[in-house]
This record gives sequence, C-alpha cells and structure tokens, in this order.
Amino acid sequence: MGTPSPEITPGITQKQRRLLRAGIRSLGLEESYRDILRAQAGVSSSLDLTLEGFQAVMLYLTVQGFSYAPPRGGYESHLESWRSRVGSRPGKATPEQLALIETIWDRLEWYWSRDGKGSRDAALHGFLVARFACEDLRFLSFAGARGVIEALKGVESRRTG
Repeated sequence: MGTPSPEITPGITQKQRRLLRAGIRSLGLEESYRDILRAQAGVSSSLDLTLEGFQAVMLYLTVQGFSYAPPRGGYESHLESWRSRVGSRPGKATPEQLALIETIWDRLEWYWSRDGKGSRDAALHGFLVARFACEDLRFLSFAGARGVIEALKGVESRRTG
C-alpha cells in the first residue's frame, strides 16, 4: 500500500480487527471479505487498514445490518449499577438516563476508539468535558443528561444514516 501520508493514521488495533471480523462473520460475508476491504478501504488485508479505512468498512457493515453490542452487560447491567451507586436525586440525571448514556456510548466504539488511545471511560470523560463541561456522569443534571443522550443519538445517526 505504500507509505501513508501524515494525516492518515496507520494501522488499527487488534480489538478493531476482531470487531471487523465479527461483523463479516455475523453477516455471512466471509467469501467477499477481501472484496469489501478493497471496495471500502482500498486494501486487501486488515493488516493494511488505516483508521479511516476501518471506519469506512464498519460503516458499510452497519448499513448491511451489523449491530455491535459490546460485552459490557448492556442497558440492564448499567441500570442496576447506576441504581446502586446514585439512586434517585432531585434535579440530577436519573439512573435510567445514565444507563442509556453508557449503553449508547458502548455502541459507539468506532467513534471513541478512533484515535487508538485511551479507554472507553477516558473517552467518555473527554466527550463530557469537551461538549458539556461536565467532569463525570454523576454530576449531570436531568436536562444535561437529556442533552448528552440527544448528542450521542446524533453521532449514532450520522454514522448509520
């Protein structure tokens, strides 16, 4: 593929490679895997994918019907956790809102892992600080949580729509 230009991030993580393969398998596209890589990213191997190429392939797989739910336990698990940690607080985000934020964030791994740095939680913290001037989910107001949910849904819809 040659030397990538400086503005293109070379390589993807092993975790991203596994996610890509899971998408291919779940859609039954194993036989056209290399064709998909060529058409969407201009490479014939996942080892040659840039982050931008990975995102293009994942978008294609999403449009084809692939839906990734990270093994973090999902909404119910997040809800149980938030109910035990914060309970009901007047004027503050509800456990249901906080669980929904985490559930949507989990589905957006392609968004928060795109720079290949940091963890899920560090990326969520960065998102909250940059977009909502909030240091932690626990500090969100009820209205603030609504804003975060709408922003995350917007990110999700731009990727799939």
